[in-house]
Amino acid sequence: MTDNDKVSVIIPVYNAGKFIIDCLDSIKQQNINLEVICINDGSTDDSEKQIKQYCVSNLFVKYIYQDNAGAPAARNKGLEIATGKYVMFFDADDILLPNALKNMINILENKTADIVIGDFNEVDEQNRVLNAVKQKNFILNFHNHWCFAQCPPLPGNKLIRKSILDNSKLKFENLKIGQDLNFYLKLVSFAEKIVLTEQPVMQYRIVTGSISRQYTLKILDICNSIDNVKKYYVEKGIEDKYDKYVSVIELIAYRSQLEKMRNFPNKEDRIKIKNVLWPRIKNCHVPFYKFRKTYYREKIKCILIILRYF
Repeated sequence: MTDNDKVSVIIPVYNAGKFIIDCLDSIKQQNINLEVICINDGSTDDSEKQIKQYCVSNLFVKYIYQDNAGAPAARNKGLEIATGKYVMFFDADDILLPNALKNMINILENKTADIVIGDFNEVDEQNRVLNAVKQKNFILNFHNHWCFAQCPPLPGNKLIRKSILDNSKLKFENLKIGQDLNFYLKLVSFAEKIVLTEQPVMQYRIVTGSISRQYTLKILDICNSIDNVKKYYVEKGIEDKYDKYVSVIELIAYRSQLEKMRNFPNKEDRIKIKNVLWPRIKNCHVPFYKFRKTYYREKIKCILIILRYF
């Protein structure tokens, strides 16, 4: 590993005072050449104070403030100023495991890859492991980068070669739901080589009351995320790749939101959810044969959910 192998870790921060120092310490302990770019997205707690104090003795950390504009805008701002050869988008309440970045860089270089994806653990607010998520369970057995399309889209377990982001000009979209999914499905479309490390690289924290666990009809904004991805594929002239490899992920996304009907006691809300998602579920394209087992299983799940609530 050389001095040129710098990693830029970009962290959007919104009221993360409870966890941000643990997060920064876990990155500091990686013992590699890195910069951490903290974008304070209009926090109202003591996040700013904590990060500024941390910067005094940790010069690898950069602090930037923006008026509240959401995590996508914060990540995009961080990417604009990132100077590393590699980029990781990380969340302020998560933990990077020891030697994760060093191992991921070695794999990227040895395999001459664009992206490396690692396993991760889901943990609670006390850092107790709830679930070990193995990426190999989502990877299908065929030989091109589309076999990684079904991997969970969270960004914190992925190290990306910055040159492919620069060349593609890929940005995070300003979406309420499905921001990470939208970014990942676009990323997969132009990454020529993706590789896996089965070593856990991070602790993904499940935080009670987080935006991803608040249930309103905003869950239907998943449609905006999917439509934006479809438009991207059409504009790139690879709509056939969407039908072949991505349509099954679209179906999974709709099923995931459909399952949240259990959190809507009001029948009128459930009817609205069904009326929006069910026509889209029915119209999802039948994918490449390697994905069809998943496709039909997801279709059956959707039908059973509908039957349960209607």
